[in-house]
Amino acid sequence: ADMFGAAAMTSTDQPPPFEGLVEVVEPADKAYFQAHIMDVEAKKYLVRYVGENEACWVDAVRVRHVPKVSPEEQNREWKEGDTAEVSFEEDGIQSWWEGRVSMAKGGFYVLSFPDANDQTQTEVVEKDRLRPAYGHRPAKFDKKVFPVPREIQPDVRITEHLLPKMARHADLFALRLTPDARELIGIGSPSALDTAHVLINMHFVKAPKLAKVVQRANSLQIKMGDADGAYRKGVPVVFQADQGMIGLLIGPKGANIKKVQAMPGVQRVDVRGDGTVTILADSQEEGDAARSQLEVVIENVPIGEKDVGWVIGKGGKTVQELQAISLCKINVVNEGGQARVE
Repeated sequence: ADMFGAAAMTSTDQPPPFEGLVEVVEPADKAYFQAHIMDVEAKKYLVRYVGENEACWVDAVRVRHVPKVSPEEQNREWKEGDTAEVSFEEDGIQSWWEGRVSMAKGGFYVLSFPDANDQTQTEVVEKDRLRPAYGHRPAKFDKKVFPVPREIQPDVRITEHLLPKMARHADLFALRLTPDARELIGIGSPSALDTAHVLINMHFVKAPKLAKVVQRANSLQIKMGDADGAYRKGVPVVFQADQGMIGLLIGPKGANIKKVQAMPGVQRVDVRGDGTVTILADSQEEGDAARSQLEVVIENVPIGEKDVGWVIGKGGKTVQELQAISLCKINVVNEGGQARVE
């Protein structure tokens, strides 16, 4: 099995590139907004704020890692004078603002927020919106560019959804494919970038084969989706046939199946090896009509032992005529002194 896997993913559910999540401070308000880091240049980071489509460059000193809040910190008791960060949410986008607890009462806290004009605003919040003020320690990242060979650029684009797993194996902070598929950009520590170099070269070797697997899987998903949609629109008629009679039911080269599928209102006929037959039709009546043409019924008719020869006829002529008239398969069995037609 491939180290990274090759699970199918259509273009409609392709995830974004693996871009590490950071927090970017607005210095005047001491407010932090989450963003994905996409590129590193000198003293600037290219980030895409959560909820935004466009990326922008910000000073590297404004970026910090997202704090990890322990259960103890989450459940701590706050008292007057403590500095905390308060969660605000607007249009589904979360931000954290640093303030000071000015009052605590009955599970609610009043926090004050000085602004750039030295004006103080207050907010009453519950405990679950508070976390410790972690201060600002700028995050430091290195970058490495991995050129993608021209002949495999389409394959690397098809397998782009494997980048997050590759990045996690290398312990990278971010890994993304440029829009023209000419480069992979890795962001992280020097050791992580060295590990990524090895894994990415392995991926380049396997990319053509993985791309074919993904394309076949995507094609199969589309076909299954089409079949599932058709199944939901039709009326299924299911019955169980004797496994020994499957060949008779299907007919020579599938003649019986083709004949039934040509009947009005019949969408599809499926026959499984265990004898399960599924007919998908536009209506119950049309499905039942198709079933009557396929279902094999076995009936034993006892005959006198002296009549066996008469039923078979010379050279089996009588049996053949009876089969032609009745559209049934007839076997004449004579065993233990008991004769029967089946």
